[in-house]
Amino acid sequence: MLYFNIFRRWRNVVGLMAFFLLFPVDAKTAVDHFHPDMLSYSMQIASLSDREKAVSYYQDLEQKLPDDLVDELRLEFIDPYYSLRMGFEKKESTLQGLAEKVQPFFPQAILIRCALIQERIIMASARVNEIHESKLSVTSDAPEYQKQPARAISDLDFAQADNHGQLPAQTSSTLSADDFFMAELYRARDDLTRRKRPYAGLLGGYFTDKNDLSVMHGGAFGRVVVFDGLDFTARVMTGMISQSSDGQRPRTRLRRSSFMLGINDYFLTPELIVWASAMLESFNMRDHGNAPEGSRLGLDKDYVAGGHIGGKYVFEGGSELGIEGSRQSIWAEHDLTNPRLFNRITDLSQMHPDLILNQFSAFADLVTRPEHRLRAEAGFADYSDNNSRVWGYAHYQLPFPGSRDARWAVIRPNIYLERVRKDNEAYFSPRSHVTAGIMLHAIHQYERFEVEAEINPQLLWTKDEDKDRSTEAGIHGLLRISFFVTDDLSLGLSGFGYADTDDYWLARGIMFVRYVF
Repeated sequence: MLYFNIFRRWRNVVGLMAFFLLFPVDAKTAVDHFHPDMLSYSMQIASLSDREKAVSYYQDLEQKLPDDLVDELRLEFIDPYYSLRMGFEKKESTLQGLAEKVQPFFPQAILIRCALIQERIIMASARVNEIHESKLSVTSDAPEYQKQPARAISDLDFAQADNHGQLPAQTSSTLSADDFFMAELYRARDDLTRRKRPYAGLLGGYFTDKNDLSVMHGGAFGRVVVFDGLDFTARVMTGMISQSSDGQRPRTRLRRSSFMLGINDYFLTPELIVWASAMLESFNMRDHGNAPEGSRLGLDKDYVAGGHIGGKYVFEGGSELGIEGSRQSIWAEHDLTNPRLFNRITDLSQMHPDLILNQFSAFADLVTRPEHRLRAEAGFADYSDNNSRVWGYAHYQLPFPGSRDARWAVIRPNIYLERVRKDNEAYFSPRSHVTAGIMLHAIHQYERFEVEAEINPQLLWTKDEDKDRSTEAGIHGLLRISFFVTDDLSLGLSGFGYADTDDYWLARGIMFVRYVF
């Protein structure tokens, strides 16, 4: 009955997640990364990873579709997918008639903004080639960056170009692979400029669980880039940590504050990236409850000085190898905007609330195929109460059918293992623990907001002082929504929850506002 009640609470979440994965809310999701003057509107009806299937599908449509739709059909290769598209119009309204004709045949067709690149086209009707040849031609009114002959791009070009990359006019040409390269360069330059802009924001969060433990805190954060590459971030947080009395456990309340100053992703070379931070945490016990003197542990030092340092090497193709070390309190994860947090604390009165963790970990993130990744991590944590923990995690990421950039979804079979040297009543410390799950994770992007959802049903095997390889079932879920009020102002809301058949649950909520200057 307990198993049924817990998972009944999640059935609506599972249903919404499945709907979110399979059906887009807004059709206007896909956008090519080119200058706006190079983009027009098309209808995308399918995207396949296999060339033979894509060609066969195109040929089948040629036989079955009405002639007026066949005349608009084309097959393009946009690495790593083969996309079937129809139409190419500068104005969305001009494409509306075609969209109405396409919809009965392809209800899942989406409206996209894209560039038409000759080298992308695999197959197309004669009419498409005739119509679009004129649209590919560059006239004297076209942006100057479309008129460049094939040549190398230098820093001098960027110095001479304005914000849209307008270089001295050269000979007329059509959009070619060189124009594609130019557009990518300007997009990368604009993206780099945007990433260097400073920002500031406010952050607040709340955590609670089955054991009446709660963490409520808030603060501010910001970022500034100096010396053309040093990305400095700062964060200051303060809040209350509390656990109410349950008859056997005395009440506990303390205030925790933290300050962090760090450097994000500094490129020593194009392949070698490092990051580091320094952090100071302070603790102030506010309520010892009604426990007799000596029956509980208080603060150890009332402050923790630490931080973290790490680095990774990025290989051609996107695979990564990295290491990271840190020194922080067991509460430091509550400062992060990432809502995923699995609490370990069960009884604050039986531990030093300012428990310190010295941790070291290594990871590998390997690209095996397009959108297929193998992630593996392993680490060691030394506790300030003379305890220690070793752990490992791995998942394999496979794309969900229909996954693409603006409507990304993956499946991740995953496994987590850990072992704690000594059992401690104050926090979760199993002799051995294994969790195996199958996660669904999706991120959908829309015009003014972004939605991320994750759900991970799992089985758990635990051995400790009270359990001998007991098997339980659990599930965790995440929902994050980011609203882009303007190009510079964004709001974020996220929630995370976990429940299992051992009658434990937790919930965490995060909200933030950020302004980019």
